[in-house]
Order: sequence, then structure tokens, then C-alpha cells
Amino acid sequence: MSHNPFQPAIAMPAAFEEVLDEGELGTITIDGTVYDIADSEWDSRTEIGNGQHGTVYRERHVPTGRVVAIKYIRDSMEPDQRNLLLSEVKLSRAFNHPNLVQYFGMNIWEGDIRLYMELCDTNLDVIMTMVKESEAFDHIPEPIVGKVAASIIAALDYMKADFSAIHRDIKPSNILLAHDGTVKVCDFGLASIMENSYCVTNVGSEPYLPPERISVDAGPTYDLRSDVWSLGVTLLELMRLEHPYHVVSRTSLYALLQAVIRDDPPPCPEYYAEPFAFLVSSCLQKQVESRPKYRKASDNGTRPALKDHEVFLKYHEADVNVAAWLGQLREATASSSEVTTPSADTA
Repeated sequence: MSHNPFQPAIAMPAAFEEVLDEGELGTITIDGTVYDIADSEWDSRTEIGNGQHGTVYRERHVPTGRVVAIKYIRDSMEPDQRNLLLSEVKLSRAFNHPNLVQYFGMNIWEGDIRLYMELCDTNLDVIMTMVKESEAFDHIPEPIVGKVAASIIAALDYMKADFSAIHRDIKPSNILLAHDGTVKVCDFGLASIMENSYCVTNVGSEPYLPPERISVDAGPTYDLRSDVWSLGVTLLELMRLEHPYHVVSRTSLYALLQAVIRDDPPPCPEYYAEPFAFLVSSCLQKQVESRPKYRKASDNGTRPALKDHEVFLKYHEADVNVAAWLGQLREATASSSEVTTPSADTA
């Protein structure tokens, strides 16, 4: 049964006036068509997650048949939290890239903020758990990891090149897979526009922060190579099915951060070709100057720019059927049946 639980938007709070256009509040834009949220029918509402500041639902927009994610954010936010939300809305509504989660619109009712976003299928954290529980897989196939790597690089490069923005919270749970298998970077709540190519505010998930942001000698600023480090940790975790510093992470967060500063990361598993090891090694250079950027090499050109790296060049445009592999993984997890590991041409 369809219903419409969405009331018309209240007057736009002053904080959002600089972010949204006149008349934009209370509408969503899907496939180029603008719909009034209050006048639309919605059905099949299901809660899919909740946190400290709100709840996320999935719901079908009846006029289009599109199932979207709706993030309900409570009005009890502190000023700094509201500023992060403003930044998320500002960047999300401006982004237009196939590897970034799509923003549809925003509404406010009785003080609660509702963000309407593209609904994806799963995230890398869930996928790693499924692989570990499956009897048919002992690792994630190289073409899948390659497609993930190339997609994240493309998304982060777009953010930097078009908006001078960095994500600041790259980690497996923020990398989603859409229903068609497209890799999507999500959660722009900590994303920031850099000033003179640098950021100052020290935010992010500690296990994925680079040495220059956690050392006692850390400087006041950092740049996009902070995201490059987080990318390296995420990819190595995807290949090893555990955080690179998982042993010390069980002891304490402090021990993990000290290991990040002091210890070399473990090697890539033997399932992956040498270019993958070189990519991860380049991302996880402890000296920030030795870490390549998306379009700029490092170490006198011995470490190519990430968009010139062999893994990116091979998999960015490659037809890797991620959705089919994910379907096999789900079937294998449910039934423990054997599946075929995809090749670079057929994955």
C-alpha cells in the first residue's frame, strides 16, 4: 500500500540558504525531472541503518519506481555537526560522477533533516565478511580489486580536480557497490574543500589515517595524499581480508597508531600480481612526499601518478562484471557451492 509520510518543507533555515537554490528544498531530482516530495507517493519503507544522529531508510518513489536511501538526521546536532552536514549537502548536490553516490534532494520537517540519496547494494566491509564465510572463495579476485581501485582513484581525482576537495574518510564501509556492480564512494560528511591545496581540521577514522596526521610531530596541514594513504590501507585490507595492522588493533587504538607510524605494512597476498603490490606500496609510503598524487608522480618519477599506474590503466575502462561475481559470492555464502573465479576478461 502506498502512502505519503512526507510533509511539505518548512521554511529554509538560514544555514542552508547559501547551500540550496530558491525552491530547491522539498524537492528531489531523479533522471533530470524535479518532483515535489510532499506531492509524491512513497511505499515499501524499510529501515536499513541507524546511528547517533539519525536513521537511514529505503523507500520506493512511486512516480519513478526508483528505490532511494533517505537519511533522517535529528535536529539535536551541535554546531560543528551541522557544519559538517552543510558541507556534505553542498558537495553532494554538486557532484556528478559515476563513482560517487548520487544526491537527489533534501527536505526538512519539524526540524529533522532528510537527505535523499542513491541506494546501493552493499559495501566492502560486508563483502569481506561474506568472502571469509564462504567455502568457495579464499580471496577477492584480482579483477574485482582492480576495478575497485580504479573506481576509487577516478572518484577522488574528480573531487580534487573539479572541486579542490578531499574525502578524508576513505575506508571499506564507505565504498559501496550499486546493483549493477558500479563502485561508489559515499559519505561526504567529512569531505572538505582545500585552501591552497591543504586542509587543517583533523578528522577521519583513526585506523585509516596516515602517519603525518597522527604523529606527535604532525604539522597543522595535510593534502590529498592523506586520502591516498587511506586508499592504500583499504586496498590492502581488501586483499588480505583484514586490516593491515589488525594484530595490534586488537590490543588498543594507541598501539595501532604507533604501528602505523613505526612498522612497515604486511605484503600483498600471492594471489595478486606485482602491479598491485607496487600500487599499495606507493600509497603507503610513510613520507608524504614519496606518495604519488592522482596526476603527479613521486620519487623522481619512479612512482607514477595513480591515474598513470598500471592497475588504473588496465581496469578503469575494463568490463569487469562485478555484479555477476557478487551474485556468485552470495550464492556461495548461502549454499557453500563451488563457483568459478573470474578472469580479467570475464570478471
